[in-house]
Amino acid sequence: MRLFAVAFSRRGYELALKIKEKMTEHECSVFVKCSALGELSEKRKISECMAELVSEADGIIFVSSCGIAVRLIAPYVNDKRTDCAVTVVDENGRFAISLLSGHIGGANELTEELAEKISAEPVITTATDGRGLFAVDVFAEKNDMFISDMKAAKKISAALLEGERIGVVSDYPVTGALPKGLIDKWEAVPKNGIVISDKNNTENLFENTLKLVPRTIYCGIGCRKNTGFADIENAVLSAFKEIDLNIKALKCVSSIDLKKNESGINELCGKYKIPFYTYTAEELKAVEGDFTESEFVQSITGVGSVCERSAVRCSDGELIMHKKVYNSVTVALADKKRGIDFEN
Repeated sequence: MRLFAVAFSRRGYELALKIKEKMTEHECSVFVKCSALGELSEKRKISECMAELVSEADGIIFVSSCGIAVRLIAPYVNDKRTDCAVTVVDENGRFAISLLSGHIGGANELTEELAEKISAEPVITTATDGRGLFAVDVFAEKNDMFISDMKAAKKISAALLEGERIGVVSDYPVTGALPKGLIDKWEAVPKNGIVISDKNNTENLFENTLKLVPRTIYCGIGCRKNTGFADIENAVLSAFKEIDLNIKALKCVSSIDLKKNESGINELCGKYKIPFYTYTAEELKAVEGDFTESEFVQSITGVGSVCERSAVRCSDGELIMHKKVYNSVTVALADKKRGIDFEN
């Protein structure tokens, strides 16, 4: 994680330095705003710096009171799926408190780790953690799944806290024992349930159905130079629709290295917040499999198949859709099969 330890006094600064020293598994920087520290102190107003810190950080550790931390981060709290983790440590290093994005953002885990490293008492206040119950957002994060509806997720957590049983249906093989409160076999359909699927059209089996979408689909793309974003996005969406896949299952995009600066593909990856991987012609030619080869593509790129080979190369899996052409954009999809681990 990219961390910032933020302090406001000499004592806090000393603890922030200790935190940086101890948190060796992360990239940790110290930020201090304290006039008594002279040149070490940030000269800008702290409120002017927070937007920058929040945008760059995976996690912020305030060495301060909770009140200071809350006031400073308040303007930047938007969505628990995207907010960075925020932990607060008092200047004496007695308590480490998970303040924001405890589950999805990883603040709970960060707090536990930090507390162990500086010999502090971890304070975790999320209800499911406090009662040792299944936390659906943590489960989704660890298994790299998109949460379709945060309101439905909250209802699932509320039902667990009330002692209700939650139904589970999965298109993927499930490993590990189901946590307390979750069931996969029932005589009467439970009111609340979780459906794990990468399909676009899944039935609402429960009155409150939470759909979790595993990100397991790898998309290989080939296109002419300077193909527009709209054409590329339309091609990918059309491919997913054709085989009834949820676009949220998209894990990454891949192509040949000649396309690494293709603006349309990069814009697509920016919009869907996914990585873009490229490979040399030699790397693609080394991929084994049954591919649709093109002499024209071979003459331009040095390899007869770009989208299919790059999808397989990136996924280390198998093609689930061979090359399809959508207005000169070629798309192939690969899937890397995996199980869903409830004990992960």
